[in-house]
Amino acid sequence: MTQTSKRAGRHPEGDSFLRSARRRLSDLQPLSFPLLRAFGRVWCFLMHRLVRADRRGPLFEYVKRERPCIITYWHQDSMPLLFELIRYTRGYPCSAMLSRGRIGDFSANLLAPWDFRFARGSNSGGGQEAILQLTQDARDEGRSLFCTADGSRGPAREARWGAIQLARDTGLPLILARAWGTNLTVFEKTWMKLGFPWPWGRAVYLSEGPIRVPAHATADELEEIRSDLERRLNRMAEASVAYVEQGPEAVADWGPPVQAMEEAERRRVEAAGAPAIGAVCETFPPARS
Repeated sequence: MTQTSKRAGRHPEGDSFLRSARRRLSDLQPLSFPLLRAFGRVWCFLMHRLVRADRRGPLFEYVKRERPCIITYWHQDSMPLLFELIRYTRGYPCSAMLSRGRIGDFSANLLAPWDFRFARGSNSGGGQEAILQLTQDARDEGRSLFCTADGSRGPAREARWGAIQLARDTGLPLILARAWGTNLTVFEKTWMKLGFPWPWGRAVYLSEGPIRVPAHATADELEEIRSDLERRLNRMAEASVAYVEQGPEAVADWGPPVQAMEEAERRRVEAAGAPAIGAVCETFPPARS
């Protein structure tokens, strides 16, 4: 047994077996992708039918009216937020950054049935290339961008520079988002405490913005924006947890629910004798072929 193996407390043959098993699992992974895509569609359908969603803030107005923006959120919120937003992304072109590893492959296939484009990269490799691809997508095609505020490796709930760089280089506004609810399982052993949504219970979706980043902002101005973004995202995170414990009064600062405003608009327009325009369709849209 080598000195390295003694320190690790492992036998070289055991390490070789684990490496071989991982390679075999990686080889089999593509076989699961069709099932993963089917699961994503069914899971989203169930969530949109069964979860009682409370949506507040400007995010859904931007998406509904197909206005390009950069949607930024804590890594913890990735799955509950994307599962909710998927229903609106048909006809709303979006791009997102994903890592080049197995988790990135998993996410890309889960979201494959919808109009998402992915730039593959992270802090460990290809991050700047991915940022450049996202910037080009926004400038050339008017695509909206999804970007985790705390990056691909954290620390959790500490804002990094990716979303701010994208906002500076594209001129798009930052929309801050948070998703939480009674329908989540939290994976405590992950660095970001990732939440996985189930198709039942209550969920709240908070958003703030827009935040503009000047093209020629100084280092001090960029740091001020970064600190403000981090503070506001953490404020939304705390409010969403309070929502689960106390109810809707905990998120009153974010205005009335989007559904209530849309219903009031429908009634106003119908009373004037014209059909409502731009109302969000609550039915589940079919995936693009």
